[in-house]
This record gives sequence, structure tokens and C-alpha cells, in this order.
Amino acid sequence: MIMKRFLPLLLLLLAGITACSPGDDAASDTDTAPVETAEDVEPAEPEAAEPEGTIVTSTNGTVQLTVPDDWQETDELNDVAILQAANPVDEKYVIVIDDTKEDFADATLEQYAEITSEMFLDILTDPNVSEPVSLTINGNSALQQQVEGSIDNINVIYLQTNVETDTHFYQVLTWTLKSRFDEHESIFKAVTESFQEVGE
Repeated sequence: MIMKRFLPLLLLLLAGITACSPGDDAASDTDTAPVETAEDVEPAEPEAAEPEGTIVTSTNGTVQLTVPDDWQETDELNDVAILQAANPVDEKYVIVIDDTKEDFADATLEQYAEITSEMFLDILTDPNVSEPVSLTINGNSALQQQVEGSIDNINVIYLQTNVETDTHFYQVLTWTLKSRFDEHESIFKAVTESFQEVGE
């Protein structure tokens, strides 16, 4: 695939769908409003589109993402990533890179995001980094931004999300060709927002 020519080199230089926890089945339709004293009547629940997908757990067992069923786990995108998945046919990729806070001297999430963003500036041709947007992902503070540029005359866009937990900083990095970003953006955001720590 076209992206695999150059992305491993780029990502080696980087340091470090809505949460898919099992959902309740939608409540069955009833002719009357729920009655709290009736044992057999369940309260009505709002209909929600339960994201379908496959849970991918990191190689060290500490974090997971939910990716669409047509993505596959891989180990070919980055040598330091703890989680990698892709749909190379559609040019959709994601990795997670972790950094322990013990390796930083009182760094904030904002400082970590600045460090990781600066690496793109040194690697991409004509880089353009959007202003970061603050998010909360499964209770964790996060900063998300788009990074656009080119490598070997190929235009790419990354959705970079830096997440802070009690003990780590994480990069959740998704990317595709520039021409396909608008098509894939909602999927990238859903995959990113499924991030959570596990097994600790």
C-alpha cells in the first residue's frame, strides 16, 4: 500500500469507537409508561447506536481500542508502538505509543502535546498543525489536533490525540491520505475515543 512506503520511517521518529464497553440491549417498546412498582417492567432507555467493532489490546496488556471489524491488528507500522491496527486497503491506520510520566520532569499534558507535535514539524514538508482541542476520553484529559503535510510528495493528514492518565502519557495516532481524511475522520475519532487503560 502507498502509505507503508514512508510511514514506518516517520513513526519510528516519534517518541511515545466512543468507548465500546458492553452496552445494554435497547428496551422493548411498551404501550404504557414504566411503573416503578411493577417487577416485570424495565425503564425505557434512549435508543443508541452501539458501535460495532473488535477490541484490540496492547502488547503489554495495559490499554485497548475498539476498531471496525474490517481492521486488523498488525506489528508493521511502528517499532515502539504498543498497539497497532489498520485497514490498508482503505488507507486507515492507528497506533498507540506510551510514555511513562517517570521519564518527564513535571511535564503537563500541554507540554507533552507540544513535544510530540514538534516532531512532525521536523519531518513533514509544509506541515500545518491545528490548534489543539480539549477532550475527555474515558475520564482522562486529552488534547486532539490535526497534522497535515507531505512526505515524498504524498499528502497525508494525521489525527493526533495526546492522552494523560495517572501514570502515563499516550499518543493515539490515526492517519490516511489527504484525499480520504474527510471520509475517515468520524471513524478515526470513534476509534480514538474508545481508548482506555485496562489490566492495572
